[in-house]
Amino acid sequence: MQVKSWVIFLDMLGTKESSKLSENEFSQKITEFIQTAKSQAISLNCNVSMRIFSDSIYIEIDNFEELKYFCQSIILRLFSQNIFFKGAICEGILDEKSVGDLLTTKEGFTKDIRGSAFGKDVIPAYYEQENFKGVGFIYVPGKLKHSPAFKKFSNKHLIKSAFPIADNRLTLKWQPYYDVKFEYKSLESLIPVEQEEGEDLLNTIAGEGGKFIECIVNASLRAERSKKYLSRYYLSMLHSLIESSDFSGIIYQNDKWCNYPIIFHVLQRNQNFRREILKIRGAETLYLHIAEKILTSKRKSGETMRDNHKFDGTVDTLIDELSRMKIIGKTFPSLPSFIISEQTKQYIASKEVNNLLSGKFAQNSNRFK
Repeated sequence: MQVKSWVIFLDMLGTKESSKLSENEFSQKITEFIQTAKSQAISLNCNVSMRIFSDSIYIEIDNFEELKYFCQSIILRLFSQNIFFKGAICEGILDEKSVGDLLTTKEGFTKDIRGSAFGKDVIPAYYEQENFKGVGFIYVPGKLKHSPAFKKFSNKHLIKSAFPIADNRLTLKWQPYYDVKFEYKSLESLIPVEQEEGEDLLNTIAGEGGKFIECIVNASLRAERSKKYLSRYYLSMLHSLIESSDFSGIIYQNDKWCNYPIIFHVLQRNQNFRREILKIRGAETLYLHIAEKILTSKRKSGETMRDNHKFDGTVDTLIDELSRMKIIGKTFPSLPSFIISEQTKQYIASKEVNNLLSGKFAQNSNRFK
């Protein structure tokens, strides 16, 4: 895909709330937002143009690998400090034109007027960022969306995610979008085996990545307590992290989960979090997404868990956990297939029926012994 540069528009979230909380927090958060974005941009091994307007930033970067690093770095650093933003990425250039005058009137008054106007390439980033009901980044594919070149590009650099829109008072409609694939080392590590009860896993194995995910979950829970309609917007980032994570080696053996990603621990193995997360409207989709990834990720052999009965123990444990969370049986209209496919829904339903029947037959058999 012959693209020379990309444009990013970033907008910090929660500045109104910050200004209400204290006089200092507003300026402190904006300063940290700007300094983090600036320092990460300076560290990139490519050409960068950045224009800062208080809590909004426009950036042009001419190397997508460096752009990915920039996006991941500022998400990890800022979200871990409870500084959240949403941004959009599209192909193009800033095409900046300075607008301003510096003059002194005959009366001796100074007129210092300065600003910038950007070209048409910035418009898609601005509008998509405004319409994005999530946190983190949305990638705007533009006219190349259906081209073979974009497919190759997206397979390498992007993942599919989704953010929820209130369809009506009772249901959510999930809007799919492209996000930058998260490939940060602190989130890529696999946990080899589930730890014994009481071990502080987040401070030992999960470390920085686990704490980062915790910050996103906690922000969503705070929003759930104060502004319920905002809490679901954090789910988009969690879906992106699930989609970016490696579930190809996960297995349940010797009564423990093994070889699982950090996102799985924070969302599924941390039971205190899990109970709280499930209070958020739409949060059940996170666990359906995890199930989809576990059941459909290709193993080293090239097969999936759905294809081989040797994984039945792992599958049964997964379905049992979904059942105990009271997720199985609920209806989720308008869910994108990458969160859970129709094939996986049918597979889980048939497995649960078989497990229930097997349990009943076992009980009946025991009665006649």
